[in-house]
Amino acid sequence: MPADLVIANARVVDGGGNPWYRADVGVTQGRIAWILPPGSGAPAGRAVEAGGRVLAPGFIDIHGHSDLSLFSFPLAPSKLLQGVTTEVGGNCGWSAGPLTPEMERQVRAEHPRPEDLPPGFRTLGDHLASLEALGLAVNYGCHVGHGMLREAVMGSQDRAATGDELAAMAKLLEAALDDGALGLSSGLIYAPGCYAPPEELTALARVAYRRGRLYASHIRGEGPTLEQSVAEAINVGRQGSGPVQIAHHKASGRRHWGKVARSLALVDEVRDQGVDVTLDQYPYVASQTDLTAYLPAWAREGGTPALLDRLRDPAVRSRLLAELTHLRGEAEELADWSLVVLAYVRGHREWEGRAVADIAGERGRPAPEVVLDLVLEEEGAVGVIHFGMDEADVRRVMAHPAVMVGSDGSALGPDPIWGKPHPRSYGTFARVLGRYVREERVLRLEEAVRKMTGMPAARLGLTDRGRVAPGCWADLVLLDPETIADTATFEDPCRHPTGIDLVLVNGVVAAEDGRPTGARPGKVLRAG
Repeated sequence: MPADLVIANARVVDGGGNPWYRADVGVTQGRIAWILPPGSGAPAGRAVEAGGRVLAPGFIDIHGHSDLSLFSFPLAPSKLLQGVTTEVGGNCGWSAGPLTPEMERQVRAEHPRPEDLPPGFRTLGDHLASLEALGLAVNYGCHVGHGMLREAVMGSQDRAATGDELAAMAKLLEAALDDGALGLSSGLIYAPGCYAPPEELTALARVAYRRGRLYASHIRGEGPTLEQSVAEAINVGRQGSGPVQIAHHKASGRRHWGKVARSLALVDEVRDQGVDVTLDQYPYVASQTDLTAYLPAWAREGGTPALLDRLRDPAVRSRLLAELTHLRGEAEELADWSLVVLAYVRGHREWEGRAVADIAGERGRPAPEVVLDLVLEEEGAVGVIHFGMDEADVRRVMAHPAVMVGSDGSALGPDPIWGKPHPRSYGTFARVLGRYVREERVLRLEEAVRKMTGMPAARLGLTDRGRVAPGCWADLVLLDPETIADTATFEDPCRHPTGIDLVLVNGVVAAEDGRPTGARPGKVLRAG
């Protein structure tokens, strides 16, 4: 039968983990119309000769943070050119709604390009509608952040919610689910999520579970309390009888390397008992977060304005310096500030890419003092990269059958105002396929593709994406498994990968020969 586009003589890796096979794949009206033996000669508006290259489903980034960056980069080049066709935002307890007027003002104040943001968005529905009106090169769906629910109802207070406050959070959650949120996410190292007791998380997760949605968590600790934190997330799913996704799984800090063997064993144990828990991971030994996350929770209560007031108080500043000098608990590995590299500093672009310890030495001051100065001077908007993980742990987590691939990065483009970001925003998926599949053989090609496509699609309820099968939306990537490689580095992070020849989104060519075409065929994906 005639097709709009035929990709001929491809090695099809279908997203289900099955062995590859050769075929011609026809695309009509945005969907995969048929799959025929190679050499079918079926007529088409355009034919692409694959020449034995791999045709896979478009990659689904199950853990991204492009909620606001897409307004600046609707073509999403850093994601699209590594084969990502669906971006999932709203992670780590943060989403672009619900927002009170004060929360919106703070979001705009911290955004690199506030002029790109639409006016007056308050709800998740407003956010999704604004992206839909803008037009995107990739598909986009998102969770609603627990931190946003909590802050909208009770601010950034370090206490348990009252019954009325919990009911108000549940009402906001229901509204976000009505708007199409894919699930509920939590960020339990960030304020105000870190102030919530486990009972609050379970109660809200039950609301999501009743609607068939997911609970995704940046857990409370990834160092000394890794196992306890994994257990807390698991208990939400156990008590609420619903699915749990544990974000960017790792053990952070040298003294905790190897703990992932025990945390993964715990996942295996509870899965055998019927608890539906899965994980995701990015393939690097460094993380990226906000510098404020390293300050004690008591200092962050009340949000950024209250934190800045505390930093101006000499007595409070002295207390903070003492705590940063003698770090305990989850932050103790940060005693070595040479491992913490500045990624985003609006007032000191020349410092981006340099370690905090280097800046402190240059200034002739202790690193904790420089940290507090930076937070105050930049009004909290400082991004950092922390080299805290072990390569052996990365490989162990990647090989686990319950782990998917997620970048934890953002859709970015060439604009220095965004700083010197983690290379994961540009290289995650190509890095897995090049380094860990072809070079190190940690995964088979088919299994790696499953972790990027069919597995996250099933997790998110995207029943017509993530597979090469008739009837599915034609989100497709044509790549060369012999040359695909990430080129983004920590020193030069804004570099696109090699070996990806063609990217289709909903049947439209969105990228070809390493460049976006300018097309914006992406859809906003709403659950329900």
